[in-house]
Amino acid sequence: SGSEVMSKLNSVWREMGLSEEEISLQVVAMQKQIESIFQSKLNDEMSLKEEYVNLSETLAAEIQKLATETLKVEHLVKEIPEEENVDLMRRLTWLRKEQEALHKIREERLAQIEPMQDSLFQLWRELGQEPDEEFVEIGDQITAERIEAFEVHLVVLKQEKNNRVHTLKDICNKICALFDELEYEVTTPLDVEISLYHRGEGETDGESTRLGLSNEIIQQLNQRHKDLLDEKISCTER
Repeated sequence: SGSEVMSKLNSVWREMGLSEEEISLQVVAMQKQIESIFQSKLNDEMSLKEEYVNLSETLAAEIQKLATETLKVEHLVKEIPEEENVDLMRRLTWLRKEQEALHKIREERLAQIEPMQDSLFQLWRELGQEPDEEFVEIGDQITAERIEAFEVHLVVLKQEKNNRVHTLKDICNKICALFDELEYEVTTPLDVEISLYHRGEGETDGESTRLGLSNEIIQQLNQRHKDLLDEKISCTER
């Protein structure tokens, strides 16, 4: 114990020939050393506590933003315990648990949105459209409403693609029928691609085509069909 150590120290000092005054000075020096150790430890613990308090505030702010802005799931988050009602370590444990739960929701929602965004970019390229600014970036809000917006826009673009594929097939069939009727020699790059597509050789993935699905190519095909119809009428009138 401390008293036993001090007793032994006093004996050693006396055996060494130290006077009572010198022993008192040694005791005072020891007390100062002990106080310094305690003060250093206190400073370290105060610094650590400040770090925990700052971390607690940071986590609480992040949870608040995730719950009310980014994810809008505030109904899933319990009320953050007040500092006076729970010790700091338990508060940090609770905050970390809530943060982890919200991050999991965020990752799950990103896993839903990112493939849809990739599909949108693919469809924009196929349709020859400029990307819709609303969906180019996922943005800070990863809400259920945001996921639904991606889903709806993806359905719209898929339907647009289906419509254009149907239109493309229909107009190519009509053009190729006129090729046969007029005994037309297919030579131009556009006519060759039309003929290949009609025979099922111009597709790249079952639906897409080397012709493309843009409004411009549809207009070109409509014009080509009109020119052939005019030529047919001219031949008939001769």
